[in-house]
Amino acid sequence: MNHETVGVVTLVDLKNYGNRLQNFATHELFRQRGIKATTIEMRAKPGKAVARALYYAAAKDARENLILRGRYYRSWRFTSTHVRAICLDPARSPLSDRFDYFSVGSDQVWNPNDGRLGGRADGVQCLANVPAERKMLVAPSFGLDELSSAWGEKYSQWLQTFAHLSCRETRGVEIISSLTERDAEVAIDPTMAIEPERWREVARTRDLPPRPYLVTLLLGSISLERRRQIVGFAAKHGLDIVNLADPKDPIGRRIGPQEFLALIDNARCVMTDSYHCSIFALLFQRPLAIFDREGPGAIMSSRIETLVSSFDLSNRVVDKDPGSSLDAFLESDYTNGTRTLDMRRVQFVDNFDSELARLRTARVNRTGSSKNEH
Repeated sequence: MNHETVGVVTLVDLKNYGNRLQNFATHELFRQRGIKATTIEMRAKPGKAVARALYYAAAKDARENLILRGRYYRSWRFTSTHVRAICLDPARSPLSDRFDYFSVGSDQVWNPNDGRLGGRADGVQCLANVPAERKMLVAPSFGLDELSSAWGEKYSQWLQTFAHLSCRETRGVEIISSLTERDAEVAIDPTMAIEPERWREVARTRDLPPRPYLVTLLLGSISLERRRQIVGFAAKHGLDIVNLADPKDPIGRRIGPQEFLALIDNARCVMTDSYHCSIFALLFQRPLAIFDREGPGAIMSSRIETLVSSFDLSNRVVDKDPGSSLDAFLESDYTNGTRTLDMRRVQFVDNFDSELARLRTARVNRTGSSKNEH
């Protein structure tokens, strides 16, 4: 029996926990429905000499940052075990010959500032040359509040090639509606469509700290006052700090995607400006403090705003004053957020199954037409 296949168009970033876990979640959704998923990296596979040079350059950089045998390796191991992927140059190899279906998303696949995918001029980030009856969207994102007129013109054409439109953020839906004059839906991130118990099955617990701990993942810059605020909170409550933004952290440097899941699930508190770190604290019902990202692009991003407003997390957002107390964030009442998440998960799965049914029906019709012609 031949399995149905789907090519997943998304970004691949071994350094990013959220990227790896949302990629896994998309594969898991298809796997649960008997479909073999393969992530497509839209690039030509490098020749042996080039690949060897890139490997040693990356290895040297990784050794210098103390992550070769830790974080980076574990992310690679997780990907190679759980997320089948291929490199493909669409200019040389027609996509339509390889898979029954295609999905686009999640992650910032439509961010024109990212030349890997969203900033490509050939429309492959929307599979512009693939007919609507063979493709669907799974929570794609722009990662921006607005597009330039030049990119807006391109995306207005490419987006029209989808039968059903959706985006991960409210602002993204507004962009789509403005460009296409069509309705679009705010979709939850695919990580939220997977039940917590399934994530716990994936998690690896062997590297958990022996003492109660606080997880921090602050991807923006952090002021001295804010750092003192966090350190003071940890000392007051007898918590060790695991700093996932610091590759030299003795625990953090060994954390891959699976260890990340266990680390969040067992944390006494999570303090972050990271979208996916916030999501998993919500999924695992852990005390959470959401910080505004400091430094360049310091305004809270649209995806965090959507997460906070959608799941009643406004009381999880830290006051901008670094002198304020963080004690209240040790509480973890997610009653309203969990109720909303349960409803949104059902909605997401219903839409996912509806889109998949549309693709399957079109495939049956294509197969039937092909047989009749012969």
